[in-house]
Amino acid sequence: MTLKLIERNPLRFKLVRGISCLSPNILISASSSFCVQKIKIALDTFVDCHQMTEVTADKVKSEFCKFFASPHVKKEMLEFKHESERLDVFYSSLMVKNTNYQNLFMFVKNVLIMSHGNAAVESVFSINKAVLTENMQERSVIDLRTVDDAVSNSGGLFKVDITKEMILAARNAHSCYHEEIKSKTLIEKKSEE
Repeated sequence: MTLKLIERNPLRFKLVRGISCLSPNILISASSSFCVQKIKIALDTFVDCHQMTEVTADKVKSEFCKFFASPHVKKEMLEFKHESERLDVFYSSLMVKNTNYQNLFMFVKNVLIMSHGNAAVESVFSINKAVLTENMQERSVIDLRTVDDAVSNSGGLFKVDITKEMILAARNAHSCYHEEIKSKTLIEKKSEE
């Protein structure tokens, strides 16, 4: 499906016409029935291509209606600047905190990945997934998240000020890790006895 979008004029395809309603400029200027009709076209295309079930499509449509009826969302859409802001960042900031729009969030994410490429969109939508690995303890997740946030706040990896304390902490990290493992095994042995 993605190859067809690249090879031919995208406006000839139902999916592209359907997802055009995700543009904040169109959502503000068009009627709600027009936008619902467009999103239904996109959802039907997803169902026809077995990318989504009909039940999920109905949930997405319902969440879409609720989401865009929200005064907060309308206000944010009026302030959206398509010249300088990215659409994936915009939708992520509006939906990621609200679990009521989980299906709509996944739909928008998939649509933007299809039309904008995987790397940039997914990086915004899943920072946590990029930092996590399987079987991580909660403390490790929090520590990794803290490091990721600190690097982001400093302006990127190459703008981080490396201090002597950081260098010493990195040098001692392995020995601290071994000490913690030893203390845990001692505690486990004592609890078994």
